[in-house]
Amino acid sequence: MASALITASADAGRILTFCIALIALLTTPPCQGIELGSFLADNMVLAREPLEARLWGWSDDVGETISVSIDGEEISEASTTVQDDGSWIMNLPPREASAGPHTLTFSGSGSTSAVTLKNVAFGDVFLCSGQSNMEFAVKGAFNSDAEIVNSVNYPNLRLANVNKTAADDPQDRVGSKSPYVWAVSAPDAFGAPWQWPSAVCYFFGRDLYRMLGGKVPIGLVSAPWGGQSVTAFSSPDAMSDPTCGGTVHLPDMYTSKYHMELKGTVEEPTAKVPHHRKLPETSQLWNAMIHPIINMRFAAALWYQGEADANDPDSYACRFPAMIADWRRKFDLRLPFYFVQLAAHKQDFSLIREAQMAALKLDDVSYAVAIDIGDPTSPWGAVHPRRKQEVGRRLARAVWGGPLYGRDIITSGPLVRGAIVDKETSSVTVTFVPGTASNLHANGTAACDENECCNTSPFEVRSSTKDNWTRADFSVVNRRVLLSVPEGIIPSEVRYDWEGYPQCAIYNGVGGPDDHKGIAATPFRISTVH
Repeated sequence: MASALITASADAGRILTFCIALIALLTTPPCQGIELGSFLADNMVLAREPLEARLWGWSDDVGETISVSIDGEEISEASTTVQDDGSWIMNLPPREASAGPHTLTFSGSGSTSAVTLKNVAFGDVFLCSGQSNMEFAVKGAFNSDAEIVNSVNYPNLRLANVNKTAADDPQDRVGSKSPYVWAVSAPDAFGAPWQWPSAVCYFFGRDLYRMLGGKVPIGLVSAPWGGQSVTAFSSPDAMSDPTCGGTVHLPDMYTSKYHMELKGTVEEPTAKVPHHRKLPETSQLWNAMIHPIINMRFAAALWYQGEADANDPDSYACRFPAMIADWRRKFDLRLPFYFVQLAAHKQDFSLIREAQMAALKLDDVSYAVAIDIGDPTSPWGAVHPRRKQEVGRRLARAVWGGPLYGRDIITSGPLVRGAIVDKETSSVTVTFVPGTASNLHANGTAACDENECCNTSPFEVRSSTKDNWTRADFSVVNRRVLLSVPEGIIPSEVRYDWEGYPQCAIYNGVGGPDDHKGIAATPFRISTVH
């Protein structure tokens, strides 16, 4: 009996010892070894020449050397040392575009285990950010099922989605919004509406991929959050920039509508906050979503945002270019920047569209117009039009003809040049920038009533002695628009598509918003010349 008790006691002791050891094993943090930076993962696209792809991360072994090999060949120029804070960073020598598939292996000079990335490509990587119209997923767009099936035809189009998160201080790490970190374009990479990937970002990347003949891998990193002000994506440095990104000279700021205090702080925008929920505050999305990927070498940035700031256009005209200039400094990149001018909506976005154009004072900034693709019956809300394919096409053309690729193509719709008044008849001739008004014509917008469309003129005039605007009948003659001014008005100003839902737009190319062969003119208001 005593022997049995001793045996049982011994067994219990062994079981207890085992349990304690097991608990210790499960609760003790594993050695981290080499940790790669956010969004360095299988299937990714790294920057091709002329940029130097950047690799970064952390290691437990301070002072050890981190090296990388590509397809088994060590890149001697790229080794680096782990700093006192555990971080390391290296640049690869510039590499040509290549789909590979390449294998990258990271090794430490100490006992650290190696880390391997597979199916890596070298190409052009783009950052897509903004609010809900950038977050709007492919699944919510027109013809989405067919588009998703078709996605399998672009294997070197790669997709990544930054998690929606906010922070009070700059962060080094951020997770993925999607179940994958990077995915090859294929149907299983697409989630439900409002999940992933961004429709505007995807359709842009797909069209650019086609323009490049599929020879250059394209990486798309989406980092949007619906309903957010530009200030949420702006660092404290951007927020305290009194020059608005260098677009305003200091002596001029005291006479501008937008008041900034002498200390360099700015007034917060007063845009209405929807949904009665607490939203990220100033700089919190910069800290948590953009800063963690600051080491990525982006070819350009795409931006679709402004609705949240519609009630404060004067502020936006400063904060938007300030954010762009600051991103360029922080990323230490040229970073060509492309934005979407807001689409038509029942709330008249004319003034915030005009404020967006302040960014054009910076070099290497361009845009895609969307005034003609409003969608008042969108099941996702009228502020979220479903024609994202056309937005992506226009962005791709802007990038194709911009500094990255420099192709000689028309990248915009007709751009107004002037409005000349005939003194005898008071009629007005609207002229356009040469090269932007080829095959000038009028066409109904996506939101037009079948009985209205271009039966309602998109042009209005007003006299310097009157406050009200009056519709002016129009006709297109060659590459100009002639306006018939109502009797008694000597026009001092002309404006075009300056309203919530314009019925008519002026295009170059062929057709209207669903023909994908022309681009609408940018809304404008302009003083006349007599």
